[in-house]
Amino acid sequence: MAYKLINAHDVKEGSSIIIENAPCIVRGNDISKSGKHGASKCRIEAVGILDDKKRIVAVPGHERFDVPLIEKKRCQILSVAGDKASIMDSDSFETFDIAIDEEIKNEVQEGKQGEYWDIDGVKVLKRINSSWDLSVNWEKMRREHKLMQKQLKNKNNQLNSNKNKFN
Repeated sequence: MAYKLINAHDVKEGSSIIIENAPCIVRGNDISKSGKHGASKCRIEAVGILDDKKRIVAVPGHERFDVPLIEKKRCQILSVAGDKASIMDSDSFETFDIAIDEEIKNEVQEGKQGEYWDIDGVKVLKRINSSWDLSVNWEKMRREHKLMQKQLKNKNNQLNSNKNKFN
């Protein structure tokens, strides 16, 4: 279900459109100048988000494309079984099974944080980010806090010693 339409000559690299009933990310848009009797033509190269299939279409510049609704949400991976993972949405705490994107298959592990995309009702795990690991971030924040406290204590000691010199 698209929520917006876009003209072919307005399609930019990196934007998402629907080609052949599949959501795609645009990799290039070559626009030819209008001829003596006609409108400009666009040659759009795109890659499917769900199937990684390359699609190339040549259309008039005034042709309109649907823009798919893509929601990007954070999650925690609860378990992994083959091509599927059981995840929990970080906002709603809803749990469900989801397909794993081929590019990140070897990075997926229990307990890691990730990002899944909801593309018109189809959910796919697209990214794993180890910096989202809560335990690692908590330890890092604790170390930084201790270091800042130590630096503040040293500054206060220096200020107090300077005050004593002038009194």
